[in-house]
Amino acid sequence: MIFEDFFIKGYAKGVYDNESALSFFDSFVFQDAELVDRRPPPGSEKALNDIAIFLKETYINQIFDDVTINQVSMWQSVDGPSGDWHNDRYYKKIDENTWEGHRFNSNILIYLDKNSKEIGNSIEFKNQNEEFIEYPSRGDFVWINQSQGFQHRATHKQGSRRVLSFEYYIPALPKGGLVHHGLDY
Repeated sequence: MIFEDFFIKGYAKGVYDNESALSFFDSFVFQDAELVDRRPPPGSEKALNDIAIFLKETYINQIFDDVTINQVSMWQSVDGPSGDWHNDRYYKKIDENTWEGHRFNSNILIYLDKNSKEIGNSIEFKNQNEEFIEYPSRGDFVWINQSQGFQHRATHKQGSRRVLSFEYYIPALPKGGLVHHGLDY
């Protein structure tokens, strides 16, 4: 994993190569991303939390000491707004010590299905100067920086697009310039 990419490109990529852990999720029915309730299905939460801890300790803690795991979830497809350029960090500052909204400023997505240019399923990222496109395969993950200046969007054209999602709050990441699905806060 190239950690510098997290700060320059707005994401870093890696491979979660524990196939037995990934295979565990193949038996679950994944909720469609359009559904508001993205709680993990019964029986999946412990395995998701175990992976969230592994990712935090193996990758995130190499750079940041203070990290909170906020939410784990899993879904298939792409919801409508996520197809547009956006930043998922949508909490806003009320006063010096108070923030409103869902507090996460970084997340990791692990892909369970092969995506390719031919299939048309991808995730794109952009910083202030460049755009990047990725076609993750099974076990690939992207660590997304939700700080000001970075955006991403997802495309699902055909086939299966299942992801495991892990949200983190990292106090050391900047807190300004909040944009969620095109809305400035």
